[in-house]
Amino acid sequence: MNTIPVRPGPNGIPIAELGLSEEMPLTAVAGGALHAQEFKIGVVVELSGDNATGGNVAKRGYDLWAMAVNEGGGIQIGQKKYPVKLFYGDAQSNPSQGAAAAERLI
Repeated sequence: MNTIPVRPGPNGIPIAELGLSEEMPLTAVAGGALHAQEFKIGVVVELSGDNATGGNVAKRGYDLWAMAVNEGGGIQIGQKKYPVKLFYGDAQSNPSQGAAAAERLI
C-alpha cells in the first residue's frame, strides 16, 4: 500500500516525507492535496551543468517511481488515492540555482 505519513509544516501546510531511499530523499508539500485531484511533487535535480548525468539518472528513477505508484492507483491519503504528478526544477549543478529552483516549485 502507498500510504504516506503527513505532518504539519510551516503555516499549517501538510508535508509528506516520502524518503524513497537515502540516495533519493524526497519531500512533498501537500498543500491543498485533500481537495486536489492529483498529488503534486516538486523535485530539484541537476538536469544541466557538470552533474547533469547523475541528475538525469535520478530523474529517471523518480519517473519510474511515479509510474509504479500510479499503476498501483496512486498515493493513499486518508480513504482516497491520488495519482502522482512530478514537477522538475533544474539545479544546474549550482547550489544557489538549486535553491532558486526549489523556491519556484513551492
